[in-house]
Amino acid sequence: MTAPSGRPDHSGINWRACLLCVLTNFAVVTSCGTLLHTLGLAPSVVANTLPFQKLAVMALAIAPLPETALFFSLPYFLLSKTALPQRAVWWLFFIISITSFGVAHYGGSNPSFHRNWLEALLVGGFGGLCYARCFYVTMRSRIGSPFLTTALSHFLYNFMVLTVVFLFG
Repeated sequence: MTAPSGRPDHSGINWRACLLCVLTNFAVVTSCGTLLHTLGLAPSVVANTLPFQKLAVMALAIAPLPETALFFSLPYFLLSKTALPQRAVWWLFFIISITSFGVAHYGGSNPSFHRNWLEALLVGGFGGLCYARCFYVTMRSRIGSPFLTTALSHFLYNFMVLTVVFLFG
């Protein structure tokens, strides 16, 4: 989609990239997460886990916007200001974004996340890959805002996970 000036329109959502990201992330993470729990490789839920309402507020109202800004928009913006070739910018973008998103989603000693390194790799690593790809595809397609599309896909994924937890957890 281009504006009347002939420049790309970065005001909307790239729905194709958004929904592909959400569905791929949800299918892979939920199926692999179920496998980890079945095999006993995931930590058991601890007593200090955040109440569902607080978790929902964090996952839906707080996390998507700042995490998209910090882990995807900021690295791309900073890397794009360097003299690196565009291909190197994108490679570094993927490495930085996926790694930082994965590390941020490792529970460690924080009892409210109760994730081990394997779950962090699954949730943060694969999620980071999906969101980085969403940002990349939207930027390269020149359809929609990479920031808004990625933040919306993160919000929708978190909404789907919380819905499953609420209904079946």
